[in-house]
Amino acid sequence: MAYTLFLTSNIGVNGLAQLANHPDNPDMKIGDALRKRRQERAETLEAVAFRVDSDASNISRIERNRQQPSAELLERLAEALGCSVTDLYAEVSSKKGKPQELPDKETEDSINIQRSLRALSPQNRQLAMEFIKLLARLQNQSQA
Repeated sequence: MAYTLFLTSNIGVNGLAQLANHPDNPDMKIGDALRKRRQERAETLEAVAFRVDSDASNISRIERNRQQPSAELLERLAEALGCSVTDLYAEVSSKKGKPQELPDKETEDSINIQRSLRALSPQNRQLAMEFIKLLARLQNQSQA
C-alpha cells in the first residue's frame, strides 16, 4: 500500500512518524536519510548522539532501519543535522524505487578530508586549505 504525504500544518511531526512506523509502509527508510546527512557533515554517531541526548547504539539502529525514532527524537536528530523532518522525508520519498548508490572513492576521500579538517584548529585548517590550493596550482602548471 503506497502513501502520499501531504505536508500541512495538520499532519505535523507526529503524523509523519506514525506514517513511517506504519506496518504497511516498508518503503519509509528514514535511517538512510539520517545516515547520509550525518556522513555529509563528517560527524560520528557519538557526536550526534550526544547532541540529541541519546546513545550511539540507538542512533546506529535507527540509521540501519532496525528501529524507528520517536517523533521527539526525530525532531532533535533533524535539528542536530541541520535540516527539518520534512527535508528528511522528502529525501526518503524521492529515493523510492531507486537502487542505493554506494559512495565512490572520491566521495569517501571527501568525507575523510572533512573529518580531518574538523579535527584541526582554525589556524591549521587554514594552512591545510592553502596547502591543497598550492598542490592544485602545481599540478595544473605541470600539466600545462
